[in-house]
Amino acid sequence: MIAVDHEIAIARALVEDVNGDPWVVLTATYSELASVSGIDASWIGNDGSRARFPAKLAMRAFRPLRGAMADEHGAWFSATVIVQQDGSYEFAYNYTDPVEWEEGVFDESYIADLARHPRPWGEIPEWHPVKRDYTEESWAEALSKDIK
Repeated sequence: MIAVDHEIAIARALVEDVNGDPWVVLTATYSELASVSGIDASWIGNDGSRARFPAKLAMRAFRPLRGAMADEHGAWFSATVIVQQDGSYEFAYNYTDPVEWEEGVFDESYIADLARHPRPWGEIPEWHPVKRDYTEESWAEALSKDIK
C-alpha cells in the first residue's frame, strides 16, 4: 500500500512538472544508488513530437519510494513510470540491470548501496562490482563489519 501511495504522488508530480506542455504520454526513469540519483523525463505530444523536460517534483517524489520498497531482496536500481493523458499510469522496477548514468558512477557507490540494501548472494547480478571484488564469504564478513 505504501508503494501505491508513492506511485500516485510520483505520477501527479510528473504531470505538474510538465508545466502545460501539449503531451499525451509522459515517461520518467529515476535511478538511485547510495548517494547518487538522477531522473530522465520526456513527453510525447499529439503530433508525435518528443521533448525532454526537468522533473524536479517527480524526482523529489521518487526519493522515498526506493527505501519504502527495499526488503530482504534489496532495492531496485531504477524505476520507470509511464503516465497517459487519461491519468492512467504504470511503473516498472529494475532490480537486475546496470543503470546508464550521464556521468560515471564509481564501483564504491554500487558497493555502498548494496551494503545499505543487502540481498542474498544469489540475487546479486553478475555484473555488480561486489561479485567481482568479493567472494560470498568475504562479502558476508564485510557486511558484518558494517561497511556502509
